[in-house]
Amino acid sequence: MLLSFIAKDSISIGNAVTISTVTSGQIVNAHPSGFNSASVIGISVDTVLSGALCRVVSDGSAVVYSGLTPGTQYFLNPSGSVIADYSTYVAAFDKLGVASCYLTGLGIAISSTALRVNTTEPKFVVSGAL
Repeated sequence: MLLSFIAKDSISIGNAVTISTVTSGQIVNAHPSGFNSASVIGISVDTVLSGALCRVVSDGSAVVYSGLTPGTQYFLNPSGSVIADYSTYVAAFDKLGVASCYLTGLGIAISSTALRVNTTEPKFVVSGAL
């Protein structure tokens, strides 16, 4: 499903996005630091500045990447709105040196350029538990 929202921040193509908790109905880049910011609604298929209309794939194929491994599950990267496979997620989480963050599944790669978007509810994880 392709949806359109007004961007509250600058958003890049392929970024995971969420609904802003400050400005109703606008989207921001997702971040795993809190449950609300890690509750991803989909993947941006546009690069836009704040105030512009941005299209988001919430359920379906986002053909906006390169270098994905087909059949691999991808997650919201601990450092921000980009995607990461599980081993990259764990390494980035360890490198950040934070006590906890959220693990949000974004979908499975169906080709080297396409992610089948199927987001999951964020799961709270603590350092050393992965």
